[in-house]
Amino acid sequence: MEFLLTSTSGWVENQIPNAVIKKYTKIEVRVFSSFEEFDKRLSWMEGTWLSKGVNHKMSKGRIQREFPNGAEGHFIEINSIEELLEFREKVGNELIITSAIDNESIPAIEIYNNYRE
Repeated sequence: MEFLLTSTSGWVENQIPNAVIKKYTKIEVRVFSSFEEFDKRLSWMEGTWLSKGVNHKMSKGRIQREFPNGAEGHFIEINSIEELLEFREKVGNELIITSAIDNESIPAIEIYNNYRE
């Protein structure tokens, strides 16, 4: 399985030798109940909601749009628990298994190397 790598400090993932840099679809979600509400409040600064991105829709009571190839990240292939444990040993930090902040459909591993709470 392919995972997006991040790190709490924001700089470790670019030091992983077998990580591959790839572009992926960024999904922007805002807490507005309609496109019109967004436009009314923020179009003067950001343009209208429909003027950027693709696949505009409502999801879980929020507005959402996609930016294909709108983000870039370091990805790593891990296919077993043993490989995951080896990776943890190699990086020397705890790992948080999660999903990408800007695309919940992409599995992610955060290298927990700094305090963030």
